[in-house]
Amino acid sequence: MNDFNAYLKSSDLSSKFSCELGSQGGYVNFKNSGSRGSVKEFTVSLSSLLQGLYDIKNNLSYFSHLTNYIEKEWRDAGSEYFKDLALNSIITVQTKPCFTTLSKLISWANNVKEDKFDDSTIDLNINSIAVAIQRTEKLISSYTPFLSAKDVDKKKIFTGIRVRAFAHDVITYLYKNYQQTLLDELSDIYVNEREEQTRSLPFLKGIFLISDNENEKEKLCSGKDKTERFFDQPIQYDSEFLYISNQWYGDDRQGMSVGNLKIFLAKFFPQYLIKKEDDAFVFLHKKKQNLLSLHQLPKPFILLAGISGTGKTRFVRQQAELIGSLEE
Repeated sequence: MNDFNAYLKSSDLSSKFSCELGSQGGYVNFKNSGSRGSVKEFTVSLSSLLQGLYDIKNNLSYFSHLTNYIEKEWRDAGSEYFKDLALNSIITVQTKPCFTTLSKLISWANNVKEDKFDDSTIDLNINSIAVAIQRTEKLISSYTPFLSAKDVDKKKIFTGIRVRAFAHDVITYLYKNYQQTLLDELSDIYVNEREEQTRSLPFLKGIFLISDNENEKEKLCSGKDKTERFFDQPIQYDSEFLYISNQWYGDDRQGMSVGNLKIFLAKFFPQYLIKKEDDAFVFLHKKKQNLLSLHQLPKPFILLAGISGTGKTRFVRQQAELIGSLEE
C-alpha cells in the first residue's frame, strides 16, 4: 500500500481539491478549488481527522445516507456531530475540501486505487470506517513523541504463554479496574452468522457473547466437536452476562488478535502496553517519571504559534502528562 502522502499527491487521484501530508508533523494541508476566487489553503491535524472518523462511526445512522456530496447536508452534519473544534470549524466554511480530505483518508486506508477515486462520494461502510480508524491510529503513532526506556518505569502486571488465556486476563483486568470506561465502549448488540447475540469493542469485533442468563458450558461451544468458543466465566453489564471470546490470534491480523488488542489499549488505556518476551506475552503498566528532574526548562514559559488544528493543545497536554501534572 502507498504511504498516505504518496496517495494524496498521486496524479491519478481525480480531484479539484489538492492536499498533502505536512512534512514536519501529523497534519494535512488542503486547498479549495479556487472557483470562487483565489485558492486558499487550510491545515488540519490527523488527530482531528481521526476524531471525525469516530464521530461518523458513532453517528452512522445519520451519516449513512450522505455518501454523495451535498454541501448543505454535509455542512449541517459536520456542525452537529463533529466534536473536534478545528474540524467542526473548517467543515462549516470549507465543506467540500474537508469532505474530500476525509474521503481520501478512507480510500487510502482501504486500498482504493487512485484512478478509482471520486471526490463527490465517500465510502461510509462501517468496515471501511473501522479500517480507516485503525490505519490512521497507526499513522498518528509514527508522529507521536515517545519516551525512551530510561524515561519510563514499566511495572509488570502479569505474563501468559497461551494467547487465549492472556487476552482473557487483560480484558478481565480492565473490567475489574476500569469497569465504566470499558463498558462505555461496547457496541450495540449484533447477531452473527451463528445467530448469536454479540457485542464488540473498538478493533475487537464480536469479543463478547451476550446472554440474559448464565449459560451452561455447552452453549458456549459450536460444531460437531463442541469446540469451546467463549470462556465460561462471564462479566456483567446491566442485566446481561458477557462471555469473553477465546478465539484469539497471537499476531497482527484483522479481528481478534494481540495486534488489535494493542491498538485498543493505545487508544483507550494508553498507560498499559503488551510486549512479547521470548515465548510469553507480558502485560505492563507504564509509570512515567517526573521529567523536570531530568530536563530543567531554561525559562518558566513557552510560546506556541500555529493556526487551528496543528496540535498546539495536544502538545501541551502531552507535556503535562509526562511531568505528572495531568490526571490520567
